[in-house]
Amino acid sequence: MNLEPGRMLAHYRLVERLGEGAMGVVWKAIDTTLDREVAIKILPEAFAADPERLARFEREAKLLASLNHPNIAAVYGLHTVDGVRFLALELVRGRTLREVMLHGLLPGEVLAYAEAIAGALAAAHRKHVTHRDLKPENIMIDEEGRPKVLDFGLAKLTNPAPTADAETLGGSALATKHGMLVGTIAYMSPEQAQGKAADPRSDIFALGIVIYEMVTGKRPFRGDDGISILTAILRDRPESLTQTVPATPAALERIVDHCLEKDPNARYSDASGLRDDLRSLSLQIGSGSVTETAARGTGRRPLARRWIAKAAILALVLALLSIAASRWWQKSARERWVRQEALPKLAAIVDRIQGLEEGREAWDAYLVAREIEAVSPDEPLLAQLRPKFSRVITIDSEPPGAAVTARYYDDPRAPPVVLGRTPLVKLAYPRGFTRIELTKPGRRTAEDVIWNLGLVGDSWSYRLPPASELPDDMAYVPAGSFALYLPGLDSLKEEPTAAFLMDRNEVTQRDYKRFVDAGGYREAKYWQQPFIEKGRTLSWQEAVARFVDRTGKPGPAGWEVGGYADGADNLPVSGVSWYEAAAYAEWAGKSLPTIFHWNRVAFTVGSSHIAPAANLAGKELVPVGSTQSVNRFGVHDLAGNVREWVWNSTSKGDQHFILGGGWNDPDYAFVDGYAQPAFDRSLTNGFRCIRRVDPEPNLAALERTIDMPFRDFLAEKPTPDAVYAQYVRQFAYDKTPLDARIEETRQTPTGPRQKISFQSAYGGDRMLAYLFLPPAGKPPYQVVVVFPGSGSIDIRSSDSLDLGRIDFLPKAGRAVLWPIYKGTYERGGDLHSDYPTETASYRDYVTMWGKDLARSLDYVETRPDLDSHRIAYYGLSWGAALGAILPAVEPRIRANILYVAGLNFQRALPEADQVTYIGHVHQPTLMLNGELDFFFPAQTSQLPMFKLLGTPPGEKERLVFPGGHSVPRTEMIKESLRWLDKYLGPVDAAGAPGAG
Repeated sequence: MNLEPGRMLAHYRLVERLGEGAMGVVWKAIDTTLDREVAIKILPEAFAADPERLARFEREAKLLASLNHPNIAAVYGLHTVDGVRFLALELVRGRTLREVMLHGLLPGEVLAYAEAIAGALAAAHRKHVTHRDLKPENIMIDEEGRPKVLDFGLAKLTNPAPTADAETLGGSALATKHGMLVGTIAYMSPEQAQGKAADPRSDIFALGIVIYEMVTGKRPFRGDDGISILTAILRDRPESLTQTVPATPAALERIVDHCLEKDPNARYSDASGLRDDLRSLSLQIGSGSVTETAARGTGRRPLARRWIAKAAILALVLALLSIAASRWWQKSARERWVRQEALPKLAAIVDRIQGLEEGREAWDAYLVAREIEAVSPDEPLLAQLRPKFSRVITIDSEPPGAAVTARYYDDPRAPPVVLGRTPLVKLAYPRGFTRIELTKPGRRTAEDVIWNLGLVGDSWSYRLPPASELPDDMAYVPAGSFALYLPGLDSLKEEPTAAFLMDRNEVTQRDYKRFVDAGGYREAKYWQQPFIEKGRTLSWQEAVARFVDRTGKPGPAGWEVGGYADGADNLPVSGVSWYEAAAYAEWAGKSLPTIFHWNRVAFTVGSSHIAPAANLAGKELVPVGSTQSVNRFGVHDLAGNVREWVWNSTSKGDQHFILGGGWNDPDYAFVDGYAQPAFDRSLTNGFRCIRRVDPEPNLAALERTIDMPFRDFLAEKPTPDAVYAQYVRQFAYDKTPLDARIEETRQTPTGPRQKISFQSAYGGDRMLAYLFLPPAGKPPYQVVVVFPGSGSIDIRSSDSLDLGRIDFLPKAGRAVLWPIYKGTYERGGDLHSDYPTETASYRDYVTMWGKDLARSLDYVETRPDLDSHRIAYYGLSWGAALGAILPAVEPRIRANILYVAGLNFQRALPEADQVTYIGHVHQPTLMLNGELDFFFPAQTSQLPMFKLLGTPPGEKERLVFPGGHSVPRTEMIKESLRWLDKYLGPVDAAGAPGAG
């Protein structure tokens, strides 16, 4: 219904809109029958259609009507007119207590207001009602100076025997669930701050805050943000009233202290006792006997006491307690530091932790937490915050007893943090990217890098061999395996390796000169591999004749007269072919690492930290070990300085992989699965070696030839329109009835979540989708439909599904639809990877995903509270890659946001390949990328995707941010909302659609 001034609702004429609360819009109106002003509280249309919310609204009306008290705003009636449900309430003319306090209060006014408010709460408590949101803004001082308590919209029935009505009135039934915060943070009781159930004693605490604020003009618990205020409520003892305002009666201080006890059992049991004590104090002040009188007949502690002390006794006590007092003061000072500085600082850092914890916030939080723990090891707020910046791991060593220290990776010169001695079992360790070191006298030091995200499991074990057992220039790598985070190779199955040693640094000019001087280029026994070039096999003499320096002498391409330049001893050798590297390794009794050995140590998943510290995109080579770029197990500079030859050849036969990038390569080269001809002698080419410690049973698999799936996307020919039309037909389906059902509605931190089922477009089965509705605003809501990341492939239940990093969308007023696509969550099966394959099975999955998306949008069209003309696609990683296909076949999508997107190097059949469809994506498209993404490299994957999009140039953007496979959260939110506002139309602060 269109409501505007002058509109009649029954016999009430609307005058002006006053505001909006949790359960409705409030208007000023005229009761035309009695000619008086009233307040009209109107239930929103969306709520009126919800039987549960409507029932709560009616219970609030009955509740307020039953609280017949001069200091509670009265209820005049509950009405329904033309489908509009509303309350007629007393319109209180005057000012809020907050406005009154701005001008200061006289002592008599403080007591009068406090007693009246306590009387109002006592009336509510007699009805077993807890207000739960008492604050100066909810207290009006009318024109006659009487306080009126307003807004019982968050009130709770607390009957001794709870009934179905014992829930939030004016909010969600789930809002009172244990762990949820209800009310205004600054006026919460400690139990509310901890998410526990509130009762009348919670109102007592809130009124104690209000009284304290009336006396002093400031709140007893303060902070820079919500978390720090909650910390103060849980831990701080307020400044003394009598010290802050010396004229305050000591008895009033005792009353307020009694209200502000942390333990609810130590407070007044309800407001009637508080009201009586305030009334008694007013009478005592009036009689002048307040300093001598106890609270008679109440059974509670006295309101005032005399301090009696004799000078001699006092002096003796002071002398005896001076040392204890000093120690107490120091301890008290540390505790105050925890409450007033450290906890608020920790909470503020935790609030900044984003994405995959690529920043240093988790480490900084960990350092602050250690300081807090040293003073207050049982601090409850620390226990609540710790999981946000740490995970529990175990660090062990053989032998045990090693001292363990750690540093944040990006700050290697910082003083090390001592963690203790091994074994460290169930250690709360920061999620940030760190360097770790284990030392024990007489043993080799173990170094490593840890990114505590579960990528390597939760147990980190190290062998510390005797110092004389291993060469100093090689690092010990235990047996194991690791996924290949190398684009183009990341679809390969990880291969286990036996334990091995790896050169800590690249082979230097000095090292290689020894090989040359030892006759390395004259002895055929070191050159064991056939020389192949473009399919032709060369003789040893023919091949070695090519391996000469600038002056024609045997040696690397950059040498002169068989040697390197003066002062270059510790530079890595460069300008060598794969064959020269393999010959050196043979001479040295070592071998070149395979891709799998190199990857096990390189840890390219940490490229956003490792690459910036390396010599990439530089001006020249630097001495080995001189950068701060460290990989796993104490190996240096697998990123940058020189590219490093590895053993494996490609399917082209004459090419071998050369990894890590070099000094003159862009920084993203660290993660490229790059290969080049084995005869190539570019001045960027170098190498390092490994030596096997144990027999290698998996050698054949490790050394095998590997197909390189790299694609030059921009060179591929587009699909002819006639063929493309045939491919699109595979996404067609019969529009059979949806038979949709809302299976469940659950309250989440972002608002209501509906679990929906409906008939899929194939196979006769039903599919699920989750609809996250905005917590506020007016429908119909714009819709953002999500395709998730690949983690959804391995999870077999969607019951705990939440929005994670895109939780800002409902908060900003848009509905989010999350279909459960075939192959994910409950609908999982034989799909085990998000990588494309040239199989009919993968093609069929792509077809099913397109139909699942279309069927989900069919459902959107059935909902009057959803705007089917304003739909955006939000792809997350895997879903972002599929943003090259799905928007092309779904014209109902108006705009796309692709989070960490790129083209896959693996091919699919043409009818399921990204390149086939991407030119037909015409919607406005925003790509959000990390510049060092190890899945989708910037130049070879992200940029081709952006260029190939069929979107007009002025309607597509690619934004690149520091980091790897993620984008800073604040930037993600800001840019996503900007894009949605621009192409779907803005929504106002309450979530209502704008006029875009």
